[in-house]
Amino acid sequence: MKLDQFATLFIVVVLLIAGCSAKENQSLTSIQQSNEGPTTVEVQAQQHELQTLVAGTSSCEKPPITMEWAGKKYILKDENSSAEPGMKFGYVSCEKGQFKLGDGGPGTLMVDSNGDPRTNHDLIFVGKWGYALYTLKQSLKVEDVASLQVVGGLPGTKGSPLYQSTNETGKTIIAKIVSWINTSKPTGVQEEYGKHGYPMVIELKMNDGKFMYVETGYNCVIKSNADGSGSKSCTTVKGEIVLSNDSTKMRAKSPELYEWLKAGWKNEK
Repeated sequence: MKLDQFATLFIVVVLLIAGCSAKENQSLTSIQQSNEGPTTVEVQAQQHELQTLVAGTSSCEKPPITMEWAGKKYILKDENSSAEPGMKFGYVSCEKGQFKLGDGGPGTLMVDSNGDPRTNHDLIFVGKWGYALYTLKQSLKVEDVASLQVVGGLPGTKGSPLYQSTNETGKTIIAKIVSWINTSKPTGVQEEYGKHGYPMVIELKMNDGKFMYVETGYNCVIKSNADGSGSKSCTTVKGEIVLSNDSTKMRAKSPELYEWLKAGWKNEK
């Protein structure tokens, strides 16, 4: 083999080795990136998606139970309110149950204030359902509760002792109940059935004199009889509770509160 032919062959072999090495490095880099997680671009895209997401549910036909607006969390107070919209805050679009910030185009939904936003911080979410009223979701604070007691039941039923924030036992019970209330997961507005038996109820008295009540979740079936009279049958819903104050009855999931209300409070010392 001549010298120049040998030189040419040597250069070709070197180039082939270099090419294979580059491909291996490229593959290794791809594997390392996949092992390290999403790229910066992917993370930014995910963050943008989260920032534009207002609420998520199973359908666009009903208002979501909770929503986020302007960095604050709101909870559904009334699915079809008679409240009057005030200032327009923005638009929301919905696709497959995902509510996102919209641009006011065809089919978009509206978010308005409930009356004057300077004095009322509720929101009105306008959609196919009508005017859904939302209120700020606020955590209950232990230091705001003056006392707690389990009351109610059939006539003659004895409730729990009055647990007060002024003693250690009371503080412990109040802190536990408040923690469960704050971690409960809203499921919707409790349908109003009127009187529904004799449930045991946790009565929380606040320092400002107002009250909050907790009872087990319930559903009722109302029937019309042949003679024109009516009958109503109500049953509790396992693992669910109803939180209520002067104006709102909200259903939520809280197995801990449900079990404590059913029997757990009797075991407190």
